[in-house]
Amino acid sequence: MLIFWQNYISLIILCPILIKAVSNQIRNLKPEHLCQEEGNFCIKPKEIFLLYDVNPVEGFNLRRDVYIRIANLVKKINNERIEFRFKLVLPPWHNLYHWKSKQVQQSMLDWKNFFDINSLKEYIPVIELSDIINETNGTLILDQIYFLENDFENFNNEPFNKFLFQDNCDQKIYFKEKEFIRGNFWGYGHKIRAKKCQKIKFRGTNFYLGDNLIKILRQQDSKFLMIDRAEAVIHQDYGQSEYWKCRKSMKFSHILVDKGLDLVKSLNTDEKKKIGGNYLAVHLRRGDFLKHRPSVSIEKICKQVKMVLEQVNLKKVFIATDGTESEIRDVKNLLLNFDVIMYNPTEKDLQDYKDGGISIIDQIVCSYAEFFIGTRESTFSLRIQEEREILGFDSSTTFNCFCNDEKICETNKWLLKN
Repeated sequence: MLIFWQNYISLIILCPILIKAVSNQIRNLKPEHLCQEEGNFCIKPKEIFLLYDVNPVEGFNLRRDVYIRIANLVKKINNERIEFRFKLVLPPWHNLYHWKSKQVQQSMLDWKNFFDINSLKEYIPVIELSDIINETNGTLILDQIYFLENDFENFNNEPFNKFLFQDNCDQKIYFKEKEFIRGNFWGYGHKIRAKKCQKIKFRGTNFYLGDNLIKILRQQDSKFLMIDRAEAVIHQDYGQSEYWKCRKSMKFSHILVDKGLDLVKSLNTDEKKKIGGNYLAVHLRRGDFLKHRPSVSIEKICKQVKMVLEQVNLKKVFIATDGTESEIRDVKNLLLNFDVIMYNPTEKDLQDYKDGGISIIDQIVCSYAEFFIGTRESTFSLRIQEEREILGFDSSTTFNCFCNDEKICETNKWLLKN
């Protein structure tokens, strides 16, 4: 009986608060948001198409994280606002900096090349840019581009969040042609133009950006908005349940999963294994990554690989790396007593899967390994760790990296939260 009265009192307290919140939203509605169905009052949210882009030098795996930041923003708005309904426009993958296979056409690639679009739609409404252009008869006019500029001035002397309108956009990236703003737009520059482009000094989270977009939409009549340099936006709830809901929706395309699992099957010799294969997987990030971070020598890496192979009683190691031919040769020479396996795509594989698909296949194979060692601070390794969390591997077999100690080191653990 006591519980009943406690719930009853809570309901009495909460009802006025909820009614006020809804009333405030209704007060802000415009006539086009209102409708009638069978004589009853109803609300028809305005559909807003949100586009975004990031700095061209950013890689494939960081871009996947930026997607989560913007998708979480869209989810929150759609859950909490009654006057707007956001749909996220997926930015094409366009000649990324780290994609080195010049003989492969890798511009204006739809997300369906790499991800399961139906799975993405289970979290938020999404649409390929190519589809929205087709729906608008081959020409897309954006109402507004907001170009975010990271602002760290007076960082310690003022509130963290900042959203300040500045001058028009950088003429090197976007330029005025007659009455419209033009740009590359992922290779669709001949089909996309914008009415306005404005720079914003920004510091804050995805939810803070979402609040400001709502304020803007209440003051102007817009349908197509674009956020450029979206990597400036940080997570409000990184690693929390909503982050993981979105992350789990980012399933790879079926063709890439099938190819990756075929490789896993070829590596596994333990038929009793319920998941994955009895091999060690290693991600060895080299190249330009070493210019900005402490490096671990190939000799020390191989010593740590041997140590783990002996500890977990494995004979095979699968290596995903961007290392040079010389570095790969050194690794194989230092691990002569073990089976060193790499995925070497054929020319047909490259044409079919592109560089992005090849990297995903590497990640799938690493995700299903009995034990994984990554590279500290690499987003490629981080995405593998997330996949392994989703698959249910023990964290002790996942959050490991090479380091300059005698043994491998433990990385920060971002554990799955439902």
